[in-house]
Amino acid sequence: MDIIKDINQIQWNKTSLTLGKFDGVHLGHRMLLDKVLSAEQDGCTPTVFTFDRFPSQFLLKQEMTSILIEEEKQQLLRSLGIQRYVLFPFHEQTASLEPEQFVEEILIKTMKVTKLYVGTDFRFGKARKGDVTLLEHLSRQYGFTFEAVEKRLYQGEEVSSSRIRDCIARGQMEETAAMLGVPYQISGEIIHGRSLGHKLGVPTINQTIPEGKIMPLPGVYCARVTVEGKEYQGIANVGSKPTVQAEPIFGLETHLFDCNEDLYGKQAATRLLHFVRPEQKFAGVEELRRQLEQDKKAGAAYFQR
Repeated sequence: MDIIKDINQIQWNKTSLTLGKFDGVHLGHRMLLDKVLSAEQDGCTPTVFTFDRFPSQFLLKQEMTSILIEEEKQQLLRSLGIQRYVLFPFHEQTASLEPEQFVEEILIKTMKVTKLYVGTDFRFGKARKGDVTLLEHLSRQYGFTFEAVEKRLYQGEEVSSSRIRDCIARGQMEETAAMLGVPYQISGEIIHGRSLGHKLGVPTINQTIPEGKIMPLPGVYCARVTVEGKEYQGIANVGSKPTVQAEPIFGLETHLFDCNEDLYGKQAATRLLHFVRPEQKFAGVEELRRQLEQDKKAGAAYFQR
């Protein structure tokens, strides 16, 4: 997949396109991507157009966390078959583009869009004045195929990135997986911790949570972990370990069932499947040890079910 930051450096020809932030690449997004990919049989290049930041980060100076960090999103889109990924800069000039100007200058004249797919609530251009009604009109004017794709529903409500982020923040991992199509995942290198888990008889692997990725509700989760193609079951703690750590440094610590291997330095993908209990501060390490044994039993019972 080509990562394109300057659209003027590409020789465009017959592009099928969808636009959006695509945080999570959830099942609603997949409906759009399926349309874009199916147009490949008509000679179109499947392309995703997104901005290099959330518009609200620029316009409202808001800090935003994401379901997928940029590298994860690119990897997933590549695996689905997207051939071109436009990471367009969002700045003052971008924000001031009128909707008609954006379509004519960027989509038609430069990117040669012949098929365009967006969600029914898509808004774009200066002050978000552009919508699907305008796109329908412009498609007739410029002769490109346009379709507004209906929203994917889950339990009677629209699947959206904001809804999924809210579920992650609440520890609702089953609902999160149902809308993403896959469990919520934290990936990264296995690093050295304080070895306290080993001393308590519950050895763990440690990972940092990537900067900019949404923080799940602090607590204990049933988890599946993949390391170099091998999958393990276990229990994971997301949080700051308040019983043994004075500074509130958040991270991910996972006890793997039936694993005695040295995994330091290897890449791990940890998928959080089920929330067991919130993080809490215990009176001491012995009380913590007893609780960890209960957590292990809860995790084993979950996987048996």
